[in-house]
Amino acid sequence: MISGLWAWLDRWDHRLSRRIAEGLCASQGGRRWPRLLAHVGAHLGDSLLWWALLAWLWRRSSTSHQRRRVMGWGVALVGAWVGVLALKPWIRRARPGRARFLYGPGADVYSFPSGHGARAGVIGVWLSQFLPGGRWFGLGLALWIGWSRVALGIHYLGDVVGGLLLGVVIGRWTRRRWGGSSGTETAPSSRPSPDPAPGDP
Repeated sequence: MISGLWAWLDRWDHRLSRRIAEGLCASQGGRRWPRLLAHVGAHLGDSLLWWALLAWLWRRSSTSHQRRRVMGWGVALVGAWVGVLALKPWIRRARPGRARFLYGPGADVYSFPSGHGARAGVIGVWLSQFLPGGRWFGLGLALWIGWSRVALGIHYLGDVVGGLLLGVVIGRWTRRRWGGSSGTETAPSSRPSPDPAPGDP
């Protein structure tokens, strides 16, 4: 029964992923911007981009609490990377095979889970610690990255969803340990002056 359910899910995943990719191909006739958006989105989850952002945030951090949060985000990215590299050679799911030069050698030749999806999950969780409204921005970014990877034939939809879930789990665990409970920082407010005592001028 379990194997039958897995086979059904796999067929559904292949079919839906093919439709997403074919939708992008169909849009190339008169408009170039959908494919441009896909190529940009496919690289928005690249590791170097987010490590460069973390390095910039670290340099701008002025308190130990701020640096602790940056370090927590970095730990989450490393955890997502380790998790993806551990799962890919174990599951060994072949990629759709339509894209080239958009993934690396070694374990990265396998498709599940998506490393970009895992990073997008981490990013979505941690952006709320640094950016007002970062949760919604991170959600939109994750959807953009996921759609792009599927539309260009780099991943199946299930790969991206699995990666996102992995990233969210790791991101939430690290945020509880390193992020604190305050969300984005706000400027310190000045304390109100005490009321004058009765009889004071």
